Amino acid sequence: MSGELELIACQPHPIESNGFNPNATLPYDFRIEHILLAMNNFVEFLGFINQQLYSQDHDFK
Repeated sequence: MSGELELIACQPHPIESNGFNPNATLPYDFRIEHILLAMNNFVEFLGFINQQLYSQDHDFK
């Protein structure tokens, strides 16, 4: 089961924009699209790290 979960973690799902508050006041002329892009980039980065660790068969238990 743990190996299956690790494999699933290698394929992250993008953040969906419908979870953001459209009425939020954001500083520095940020828009929700900016935050969404940054979050998705970070999720992709974590997916990359997970793929690398999974491919090297590390066991961090």
